[in-house]
Amino acid sequence: MKKSFSYPLILIFLGLSLGMRADGSVKIGSVDSTGNFPEVTVKVNITAEGALPKYKLNEENISVYENGYKVNYIKVAGHETEKSDVIYFVMSVDSSKSISENYLREVKKSIAEILTNIGSNGKIAVFRFNDKVVLLNDFSSDKKSILEKVEKIEREGTKTVLYDSIYDSISLLKSTAAEGRSVIVFTDGKDEGSSVTADDVINFAKSNGIPLHFMCMNSSLNVSKMQ
Repeated sequence: MKKSFSYPLILIFLGLSLGMRADGSVKIGSVDSTGNFPEVTVKVNITAEGALPKYKLNEENISVYENGYKVNYIKVAGHETEKSDVIYFVMSVDSSKSISENYLREVKKSIAEILTNIGSNGKIAVFRFNDKVVLLNDFSSDKKSILEKVEKIEREGTKTVLYDSIYDSISLLKSTAAEGRSVIVFTDGKDEGSSVTADDVINFAKSNGIPLHFMCMNSSLNVSKMQ
């Protein structure tokens, strides 16, 4: 004799503010009431335009109602906010000939200071850019190795694909699920030959909730557009 199960009506309430914008959402992906009855498995997707939640989802801040009745026992598993303790930085360094030797030396000193102040939970990736964008190292906590690669950066090339470098930096950060994510750009603010525009960069950064920081040798209209 086959057992029959009716699918329950599931409602989920979060007991803390997610810090989302108005277009954030809590959506039930699937409900499985047949795999190990009477246990019910509910997969929930939490999305937001902007920063990720600033706390870990757990049994204390989620309430589940089944067919109008509160479920007394729930277990939360596999939530990605557990990864939010790791902080990801992407540094993009202008290595074109439009910058001076002195400025490049100052950039290297600044990066060394930043690496000194970043804790053990920080993961850093570094790009350099001139005519093209080159990834020197993917996300790593090995500060010594990162600094060695930064020290080897030299001025070369004839163009400065600033916007391309920022776009690639955002793309790399987009693959992470951490709360703390930032792009730091060292540049004179000049852009030449990029395949994307300042508006492309701005929209891409906003849609992924990734802040952009600039360390610029002088005022730049290109940089001010993105701040």
